[in-house]
Amino acid sequence: MSKQSRLRKERRCQNQTQRVELPEEVRVWRETMRGFKRQGAALLDQQFWCWGCDIRHEENLFLSYGFIQTRASKDCGGTHYTICPACGGVLRLWGGTAVYVDEQLGALMIKRYDFEPRLLPSLIVPDLLPEKGVLPTTSTDFARCSALVAAVWGWIADYERWVLDAFGLPHRTRSVNAWKPNATLLIAPEAMAASWDALADQISVAVSA
Repeated sequence: MSKQSRLRKERRCQNQTQRVELPEEVRVWRETMRGFKRQGAALLDQQFWCWGCDIRHEENLFLSYGFIQTRASKDCGGTHYTICPACGGVLRLWGGTAVYVDEQLGALMIKRYDFEPRLLPSLIVPDLLPEKGVLPTTSTDFARCSALVAAVWGWIADYERWVLDAFGLPHRTRSVNAWKPNATLLIAPEAMAASWDALADQISVAVSA
């Protein structure tokens, strides 16, 4: 057996050992995320597109909703929007990244093209776009991460309901129709809020089970 083959075999053995030793909460988390990753990733991608449409609207829906806009150069991550959701904490949105900070639970980063929520080490809401976070590795971290994720997804559902109430289904339909050529899995505009609620409920139930 060659040296490279032996090293690959050792790595496979190590990975198998690591999988066996994973805490139950970690296993449940990974299985939960894997279970709705396809729909969740598509929904998140579509949501960021729709947010862009909302910002470019003549009334800028983000400002109408209560976001504070902070302009910045692309070198600093670009313009971002900040709001304090009803669920508590602070939510800050860039063009392709969301950061949510809760003093009790911690800080979370979600990227548009990486449906893998990551924890941030600091509770200070970053002014600059974070370069990277860390994947949760302990049962405590996964519990915190799941609570943060559920809070963000629940907030997005509330925001989508407000969009339909304040600007009507035709506005969101135009956004989604413009997104169709890029979509791998299209979510109907009237179903976006319910889809986010369902994802939030799934992760809350799965992790607490």
